Amino acid sequence: MPTVIVTGDADELVNPVKHAYPLHSEIGHSELVVLPAAGHMLPHTRPEAVVNALRSAAKARPAQV
Repeated sequence: MPTVIVTGDADELVNPVKHAYPLHSEIGHSELVVLPAAGHMLPHTRPEAVVNALRSAAKARPAQV
C-alpha cells in the first residue's frame, strides 16, 4: 500500500526523529517528506507542501485497475 509520511522538522508535539523516521523505516516502500521549518499543523500551515507531496506520490504510483 502506498504510504506518504509528511512531517515538519520543527514539530515539537510529535518529534519526527522519534516517530516519522522509525515509521518510515518500518513501512516498506514508504516515502518520507520532511518539511523544513514546519511544525505540527502541516495541513493548516503548509497546505500546498502537503498537497504537493501527495500529488508527487500519486503520480509516481499510478492506480492499478
